[in-house]
Amino acid sequence: MNRAITEIFPPTLITEGSRIQGDLTFSSEAQIHGTVEGDIQQTAPEALRVGRNGWVQGSIHSVGPVTIDGRVEGNVRSTTKIRLTQTAQVRGSITAPQIEVRPGAVFDGEFRMKTTASRPQLVPLKAA
Repeated sequence: MNRAITEIFPPTLITEGSRIQGDLTFSSEAQIHGTVEGDIQQTAPEALRVGRNGWVQGSIHSVGPVTIDGRVEGNVRSTTKIRLTQTAQVRGSITAPQIEVRPGAVFDGEFRMKTTASRPQLVPLKAA
């Protein structure tokens, strides 16, 4: 009998009250509830979340989706989706194929909605 063995990696958790200085790279799901002073890179398709009390002072580059409940001072880029919840505070540009901003989020920067292709894909609109 062949059984597929799947490695399961627990999420990386930076807890509230923690302060990390330096660039970080994650290859699993990550949750940031403390302070990170440096750039963050997410190399796996799992989610990256900046919690309500999380604060990132640096850029975020992620293969997977990024959800921001807390504060980010830097550019945020995802190859899939970025979501700003009602408690998010972001200062910097945001780049992703899908961007969701909930009412109440504070954003000071520039949105760029790009697909992973070199040119944006246009979908024709049908007349009513």
